Amino acid sequence: MRVSDSVRSIAWLSWVMPTKYTLDGLLNNILHGQTYDAGVAGAPRVDGKTVAIDFFSLNQRSKWADFAIVLAFAIAVRIMHWVVLRRHYNSAGTN
Repeated sequence: MRVSDSVRSIAWLSWVMPTKYTLDGLLNNILHGQTYDAGVAGAPRVDGKTVAIDFFSLNQRSKWADFAIVLAFAIAVRIMHWVVLRRHYNSAGTN
C-alpha cells in the first residue's frame, strides 16, 4: 500500500516506523542490479530499479541511507530506555 493511498490523518505514521526503512533498504539491496522477465513472450526485460519504483514505490535513497536511519532509531530507543531507567532508579532510591 502506498503512503499516498492511506488515510491522511495517519499517513505520517509510516515516517516514524523503522520497519519502513528496513524494508526499503532490503528491497533496494535485493533489486539493485537485477533484471527480470516480464512474463510475456517477446516482452523486454525489466531492471530492478524499475521494479522498485513502479511496484514497491520505493524512494531513491541508497541502502546506506536507510541503514543510517534504522541505526538512528535504534540509538534513540536505547537513549530513551536509559533515561527512563535512570529516572526510575533515582526516584526509587529517594523513597
